[in-house]
Amino acid sequence: MAPPSPWRKVGEAQPEDCTPVLIRVYYKSAKTGRFTAEFEVFYYMAQFGGFAFHEKINRRLGLKVTHWMPIPQVPSK
Repeated sequence: MAPPSPWRKVGEAQPEDCTPVLIRVYYKSAKTGRFTAEFEVFYYMAQFGGFAFHEKINRRLGLKVTHWMPIPQVPSK
């Protein structure tokens, strides 16, 4: 049995405030004209609107944040 996915849909759950998370963004590429999905590190801050803030900054791309996940801890030796 596969472990559950760490990815969360935007709108179903929100990360803790002021924490870095990995986000999946979806937008139309200016170079190719095709829709593209990429991954970025984003500091989630509710006081600035959370994911909506990132979408607003990149509105010229039509960027949409679709999923997020906590950044996994690196095991120490």
